[in-house]
Amino acid sequence: MAKRLPNIGKTLKNELSKKMAIGEKKKPYLESTVAERAKIKKNLMDKGYSKENAFNEAMKVNTYRDKIFSYSCYEGYEKAVEAFERFCEETLGTKRVSAEEAKTLVQAFVDWGVEKGHSPHTIHIRLCGICKALGLCISDYEKPSRHYAAAKRSVLPAKNDEYNSYRAYKALLLNSIIGLRRRELERLKVSDIVFVSPSYAEVHSVGKGGKKNVNIVSTEESVSVLKRFVDMAKANGQEYVLTSEDMDNDADLHSERSYCARMAYNRVHNEIKDNDERRNYYKNEIRKIFEKNNKVLRENLDNPYKCRGYNKELLLKNGKEVVFDRVALMYVSCAILNHYRSDTTVQHYLAK
Repeated sequence: MAKRLPNIGKTLKNELSKKMAIGEKKKPYLESTVAERAKIKKNLMDKGYSKENAFNEAMKVNTYRDKIFSYSCYEGYEKAVEAFERFCEETLGTKRVSAEEAKTLVQAFVDWGVEKGHSPHTIHIRLCGICKALGLCISDYEKPSRHYAAAKRSVLPAKNDEYNSYRAYKALLLNSIIGLRRRELERLKVSDIVFVSPSYAEVHSVGKGGKKNVNIVSTEESVSVLKRFVDMAKANGQEYVLTSEDMDNDADLHSERSYCARMAYNRVHNEIKDNDERRNYYKNEIRKIFEKNNKVLRENLDNPYKCRGYNKELLLKNGKEVVFDRVALMYVSCAILNHYRSDTTVQHYLAK
């Protein structure tokens, strides 16, 4: 008697669990991937491949495809697997599908999401999860383009905003001056905060993939609020700045991360727009942060960042900025968000 297949959701979650690499650093995998892609691209172009075809083939190389470096990513992939299971049950009438058969259904899964009216972002995230579980390359599948200016995250009111304005008051207030992700805020210890002066503090945290981040709080008012949180936690004998009760909510803490980024950008921009001395100060601070983190600053700080294409059209239509000061932008990116990239900072945080 043939062995009955398990639910595809269980099979794929088992595959995801095998790929957990919490605590490992992603950087060595990224560096080896970049080096291998460059080598393959050159070899293929030497053989007569077009630049575009050589690039597409090289992009299939990914030395970290079988690794998951953060628990938040793992949770997202689990949700993708659950969506794939629903797709199988709805379209095939069964959840009992083998991994090999699942590989032949991935494009149909993407098309199913399009038919359901799911956003390009949701479809992309789910496809990432399924490809991670099955060891596939996401670039092999047709999917709708994502335009970040159209993203609704942290823009539209959330279902429980009014309720959370009271329940999550402390978490929302604290994150509005620090700008962490939810798990980073949840793990923030009193000992992670260093007060350098009445107007300058450093907040140390562990981000995605175990990356060590530093968020800078640099106004007297914000540092004062941060110190009150720390003093209160110390008085209560707390190791962590916020209690489990403070974090027991589904408030949109990402909106406060975005708010923190926007306020920091506006403040720095106003400081430097007619002041070369302050502009040079922030340029030097940016270079110091890059050097301290062993990163190479490839962007020209003297060139403004200009949105293009669909994002530019939509932002103009909504009366939003399409040109940003590169110095203020990069300072926010590396001193608040720890992204080190202007495009990510604009698309995810400022162009909202």
